[in-house]
Amino acid sequence: TRADALLAKTLCTLRLCNIPVEAPATALNVAATYDRTSGILNLNDIHADGTHYRAQLQRLNDHSFTLITLQADIPRYATPAQYEASTGTLEIPAIFIDGKSYRVSMKNTGESTFLITHLEEVNTVSIPTD
Repeated sequence: TRADALLAKTLCTLRLCNIPVEAPATALNVAATYDRTSGILNLNDIHADGTHYRAQLQRLNDHSFTLITLQADIPRYATPAQYEASTGTLEIPAIFIDGKSYRVSMKNTGESTFLITHLEEVNTVSIPTD
C-alpha cells in the first residue's frame, strides 16, 4: 500500500531513497518554461486532438504571444498543456518563471497569436523534512 511504501522510504538510508515523493516544480520537470530575457515561452508538451506537440511562442507585449515553432512530438509529461482547437483555448497547468510556477490560460485570437486570459501563481509542493 501507499502507507507501506512511505514507511519503507522513511526507513531507507540509501541516497536513492531520499528522492521526494512529489518533486517541487523546477524548470526540469514542468511542461512549460518562460525566459523573461528572450521573451520565449517553451511548451514542451501540448496535447491537442489526440496528438502531442512541442512549440515556442515569442512575447509580443505584456499579454500576447505569437507562435514561432510547432512540431509533432511524443507525450513527455503527465500534465501537458491542453489546446482545444474548436475554442482556440490553450490551458497551461504550470509555467516555470523565475523560480515560481504559474497556471495560464490563453486564447488564440487568429494568425497564430495568443492572448493571456488568466494567470495565477501556483503554490509549489512543500516537502516535510521530519
